[in-house]
Amino acid sequence: MPASVEFVASYRVDVAGYTDSTFTLEQQEARKRAFFTSLEDCPTYQRMKGSLYLQNVGDGVYLVGNSTYAKQFLEIAKELDQNLRKNNDALQKSELHVKVRTGIHVGQAFVSTVDGKVSDISGNAMSYSERIMSLGEPGDILVTASAANTILALDSNYAGYLHYAGKYAIKHGDTLQVWYFCDTNSGNPRPPARKKEPLLLKMSSRNLKLGISLVALSVVALILSSQFLLADITSSSKDTRIALIKSSIEDEVGRLWIIQDHAKEPIQDELGRPADTMAAGPQATVIDLLADQTVRKNVITVLDLLHSSNADIKYAWVAAPATARCGIILYEPYGTIYDPTQDFTKRDWCLPMRDRTDYFTVTIFATGPDEFVNVMATRLIINDGSSERTVGYFGMGIHWNNLIPRMLSQTYGEGANVRLILEDHGGHISADCTTQGCLDLTEFAISRAGIIDPDPEDYVNMTEALKIDPAEYSQLPLESISLDELDVPSARPQILAGWKIHLYYPQEPRGFNPISTGLFGISLASLCILVYYYVIPRYWLDDTDRPGTKVKYFYQ
Repeated sequence: MPASVEFVASYRVDVAGYTDSTFTLEQQEARKRAFFTSLEDCPTYQRMKGSLYLQNVGDGVYLVGNSTYAKQFLEIAKELDQNLRKNNDALQKSELHVKVRTGIHVGQAFVSTVDGKVSDISGNAMSYSERIMSLGEPGDILVTASAANTILALDSNYAGYLHYAGKYAIKHGDTLQVWYFCDTNSGNPRPPARKKEPLLLKMSSRNLKLGISLVALSVVALILSSQFLLADITSSSKDTRIALIKSSIEDEVGRLWIIQDHAKEPIQDELGRPADTMAAGPQATVIDLLADQTVRKNVITVLDLLHSSNADIKYAWVAAPATARCGIILYEPYGTIYDPTQDFTKRDWCLPMRDRTDYFTVTIFATGPDEFVNVMATRLIINDGSSERTVGYFGMGIHWNNLIPRMLSQTYGEGANVRLILEDHGGHISADCTTQGCLDLTEFAISRAGIIDPDPEDYVNMTEALKIDPAEYSQLPLESISLDELDVPSARPQILAGWKIHLYYPQEPRGFNPISTGLFGISLASLCILVYYYVIPRYWLDDTDRPGTKVKYFYQ
């Protein structure tokens, strides 16, 4: 038989939070059983269920009857809420409490019958009871305007318990006028919370396009004005950027010192093996200890690993102590073997080691890599069974050609026109670099002063690099900053004490421009206002419920 259109009352109820993932499947089923048991215990439901259409929906039900049943559905909602509260109060804290949310609507529905019995009901009556229920929170009993009018027409005593909550947004841009029921035993005393929405979602198509266009234009204006502003505040960011370079260099030298300190341990272990020290005698130096080919091979392995695994370590060596003329015994990767009688005691890395454990040299020339380096030197100390003694020195040649251009590119950007000169504690140039690379200090020194001696010794007669000429650099825009010394108790002076960074710019940096600053401020303020007005979600309420009145909105 074709479906007929009838005016019905629809009651929709489900278990709040039934699908909460914190519950196991067994717990979810237990909560659903408790709900259905409480529903069956409602006196009004027991009295009327023979005349109602019931449809189970997962964790809830639909009840449908003629339109006058709206009052009875409200009674069922009250009784169900009271039954659940009693059951929940009887439960232990470890057990599961059950709360429901309820929606009641009166409206048209399509009713299908078979052999005089209702077989199916569908339409707005079912949809709107579902939608008003979905607005609720646990414990809410909500009714639509048509249901509230029907209930109050049947029994005016409910007037003191049905409270108007206002219009709520539902699907497809529609709204529902919502009432909530509350007495001393059932229902919640407050209306359900509204969903926060941005104004953009509540506007007409034309106004929506206008709002989106305004926000987009503000974003573009902010980006453009920020570019002008950043170009005008170079001077305000210089101190921060030079501090970043300073920190990077300090961290790098600290890292290399730690690498050397760690590498020294296996070298000392090899040199200090009891069998070797006893065979070589109590006054043995690295010259004697490295005569053992196994020890020599193992030490060479450590030195090779140092320079091959770190591009900032140009070479590593082991040398005799000052008592044995500081002769270099091993020199990797260049493999040079020096005459042990050659006197290196006056070299910059040897002389200070007489009263120091660790030392970082000024910039000196090494013929192995054929360039200027700074040598990080440290004592090799072993225990011969009776006391600790120095048997030699261990050094690493450090250069900056890989490190500084990378620092400048990361800090100022690829291709930035900036130049950095690193000055050591003796006033010599250690590095002269841009983002593209570093100046070849060897060619620079030869062309300027011819200080490179063709002598084959590793450290030539004139060992130090050129000192910075104040007259040459004073004409360039300049920033300078001193490096902080590393906390190495065994080093005197402290590593990096007296070192400086000099940054040179091709043009004088500009200060703040009031026009670009003003444009940026206006763009930022405009974007903030538009985002706040159009995009930030908020509660929206109607200021009138009169039929036919154009709806206006205001903030809650």
